Amino acid sequence: MTTLFLVTFGMNITQDEEKSSLEHQKTKESFVRMTKVILGEKKHSKPYARIVKTDSTGDTVVLSRPKEVAHELVQALQVWFGKGRKLWFTGLDIEKDSPVGKAMRLDIAQNGDNVNWEKYGIPAKFLPVLKHLKYSSKATSDMYIGCTDPITKDEWTRLWKARKKGTTAGRSGITTDMMALLPENVLENFRTLVNTAWNPKAGVFDTWKLRVLNPIPKIPGNYDVSKARPIALLDVIAKGWWAIIIARITKVWEANNLLNNHQYGSRRGKSATSAVLLATLLAEESEHKRENFYAFSCDVSKAYTTLWRHT
Repeated sequence: MTTLFLVTFGMNITQDEEKSSLEHQKTKESFVRMTKVILGEKKHSKPYARIVKTDSTGDTVVLSRPKEVAHELVQALQVWFGKGRKLWFTGLDIEKDSPVGKAMRLDIAQNGDNVNWEKYGIPAKFLPVLKHLKYSSKATSDMYIGCTDPITKDEWTRLWKARKKGTTAGRSGITTDMMALLPENVLENFRTLVNTAWNPKAGVFDTWKLRVLNPIPKIPGNYDVSKARPIALLDVIAKGWWAIIIARITKVWEANNLLNNHQYGSRRGKSATSAVLLATLLAEESEHKRENFYAFSCDVSKAYTTLWRHT
């Protein structure tokens, strides 16, 4: 259907000899922009052709050889993702995917700060963290019945109709636009394939565990490696599968009031701006009453790429 449209579009351009060259050029530019949107090409996402860094003497060095640029980017990515970083749980069983490590994390989830933290080698100053890692006392396993059922045809169809278009593909090269344009029978075949991930013997596809890291300058044109932002491109189909599962779980949380009232992020009907407004109102009230107002705001550098994955 899309191919037919593009071919017809091109034929109309070439056969209409009355159009001026300027109008023809504008039409071609519009066509190029539309194609870029369909293919998910983003602005300012050009690959690094050079790297600007500071050497050991403090001088600025510009690297332009492909191997040098690739080496510096790999080094930077390793640092971003915690290479060499030691935390309180480094080397302890609690950070491992072993049966012992899983048992420790389950113990914390069930008992919070009442676990034998000395036995686990956890410093006392982290007890407030353990307290908030405990399951909500209001949560029961019955609440989550149906959350791990196979994805239904209705869920799968509605997902791709509502999914944001023009996003970049992951390793497979499949975009959201492609999924939304698939015929019904082909889309249904994809759903059948995706639902095999629920089979314990099959598990999640190996390709879903891989991602493409695309470093993008925070400031367009600034190729200082310390000013780069690593963008992780996940497989579009995997993201769709997880979106449905997360939506099911989130529905349980909201229906049973399991989330803290001050949880503003990633919730429908709430926004981080609500927290900012609340802080502003509290400050204005303190000013009106001539009272002291104390506030603390913390911005964690690279929080999403360095946070402990078991937290």
